[in-house]
Amino acid sequence: MSRWRTALEGSVDYNDVFPTLLHPADPWAGDEYDMTVATHAGYLHCCPHDPPLSADAHTALDARFRDTYRAVLSGAEPWDALAPIVSALGLDFPLKLDRRPGPTDPGRVTDAVLAEMCEDYVPDIGVVALDRVLGPFAEEPQPRWLRVLAGAVMSFAPLLREGVMPLSRAVAKKPRPPAALSASIRAAVRTPPMLWHVEGDRLRPALPFSDRLVPKGAVANLPDAPAVVARAVRAPDGGAWLACALPLPVCPDLAIVQRRMWPEVWRLRRHDIRVTWEDVLRDRGEALYRTCSEWLWWHEPDATRELWRR
Repeated sequence: MSRWRTALEGSVDYNDVFPTLLHPADPWAGDEYDMTVATHAGYLHCCPHDPPLSADAHTALDARFRDTYRAVLSGAEPWDALAPIVSALGLDFPLKLDRRPGPTDPGRVTDAVLAEMCEDYVPDIGVVALDRVLGPFAEEPQPRWLRVLAGAVMSFAPLLREGVMPLSRAVAKKPRPPAALSASIRAAVRTPPMLWHVEGDRLRPALPFSDRLVPKGAVANLPDAPAVVARAVRAPDGGAWLACALPLPVCPDLAIVQRRMWPEVWRLRRHDIRVTWEDVLRDRGEALYRTCSEWLWWHEPDATRELWRR
């Protein structure tokens, strides 16, 4: 594989943009608000309608979705404002879980390595990563490990032209990284992030998740916390090791977290209705991290600060 890219959304051309705050009600989202237009050809490829929507009708509905998506997340519209548009586009069906076998890897790639690889191809990632991963907590000074974690989380995001993630360039460049490191990175890329309950040395998913991706054994490098957002890369012995592990002092309200992630599901279904829930987590993992951080900011800010500064 010469490079990895998202199969769902490409990148926006930022050659002529100027830094500005476009959405004061959600100032931490940044470039997430700029999404690729869904094509009528892509809609017809796996059309949910008989007869299908015309090109003009599809274009109009997709424009309404993009405008309403931004309005909902910035607080200008209620959460259910997307429902009629999603229904008209044929995207309102239950989550599909990924039934493909999960990756396994015995090694471990550190967050520091992931963050450095991200910075190699997105030099200004340090300016935006904390915002997009920690939300309002980014307004406060944070310890180095959290700044590194934010860069590591963003290394999996499709930040480069045509939806290429920074890690793909890092693995494809010459001289290539050692084979063991490349294998660990590939396994981490294929492993979706998840909000986990920590139960001793085991993990239990707090949200819907494919059973094939849940570690069955002990998990290495678990934080001392009751919950964690992380990519749990399964090891051959049935256990796992964690990449991008953000410890949480309590588990956020799951209904609120899932409500926030549904627009991301619909956003990517616009390009391919076959997308699975795990595909969404792989591509839009930063939204999961930031949603949990935002909930903690409102409900458990002091406990969160104490945990992160240990």
